[in-house]
Amino acid sequence: MKKIILVILGLLFTSTAGYSVQNESIDVVVDKIQKKYEGIEDFHADFTQEATVKALNTVQKSDGEVWFKKPGKMRWDYIKKIDEKEMLMQKIVNDGENIYYYLPLENQVMIENVKNIFPEKAPNNFLSGMGRLKEDFKVAEGYPKGFKKDSNLYYLELTPKEKLRGIYKLYIAVDKDKFIVKESVSVDPYENTTKIMFSNIEINKSIADNVFGFEMPKGVKIITPQEGKNK
Repeated sequence: MKKIILVILGLLFTSTAGYSVQNESIDVVVDKIQKKYEGIEDFHADFTQEATVKALNTVQKSDGEVWFKKPGKMRWDYIKKIDEKEMLMQKIVNDGENIYYYLPLENQVMIENVKNIFPEKAPNNFLSGMGRLKEDFKVAEGYPKGFKKDSNLYYLELTPKEKLRGIYKLYIAVDKDKFIVKESVSVDPYENTTKIMFSNIEINKSIADNVFGFEMPKGVKIITPQEGKNK
């Protein structure tokens, strides 16, 4: 379960044949992306996720809604439409101190302290305003084979300078005009990939802090991995 969370967080933050950053050098592009996100206080978008397990040759697709707010808060709601009704399938909430991973159908919540999950240079630090791309990653042009490219986007490959648990490489596709991340692909050591595509992006809309609160559902099973106990 921790691995799934870490792979998803690869958002926060490619073969390169025939592609070029064109008139912008990589350094200039990275500086503009960094500057853009340093000016973002909060972020909201719809997303579509495609998780591929290479060994099984399977792809799991899901949709939902995501919120970020500095410093370090986030929320992911995974939604599935059943008979024209929306059902919450998963919820991941970071209130700044703890991560709550809620599975309604299993009546289960996993809780873990943020410091136990995220190293200082984890990818989510970029969106939360605590990370720097050039200092934390080796940056090059590129995107994984088999993924479509758009001429309106820059494609960058991010290799962590320090080993990150569950993440081998990160790829981001960035809007050439607004320098906002529109897609991300995280790759784990087993070559499994998780691609996230963002739409209806809104920034600096003064998202309320209570969006990142988590009210424990009645009768839910509480799991604390660091203690290895159920409550």
